[in-house]
Amino acid sequence: MRPNFTDLSSVEKYELPTGTYESLSNSVLAWKKNQKLGRFDPNALSAEEALQKQVEKDRGEVASKGMLDWYFYHGSFISHTVCRYRRV
Repeated sequence: MRPNFTDLSSVEKYELPTGTYESLSNSVLAWKKNQKLGRFDPNALSAEEALQKQVEKDRGEVASKGMLDWYFYHGSFISHTVCRYRRV
């Protein structure tokens, strides 16, 4: 029988413990901490704040381009043109 090199289910996996990884000085995590990137950035917006900022930006774009009549309905945008044809 030939060995199956594509089936990885029988290969024992190595997992580096979280504490060990966090203590390494040459890891991506250490680099991100030193550069204050991602969750380590004290000025970074939370996920909710970033989403709210994007929503406000999108509203401004839609309004400035006069694309369609947009109505705000239950937390999401629905075009009245789409509503008219789909009978929403």
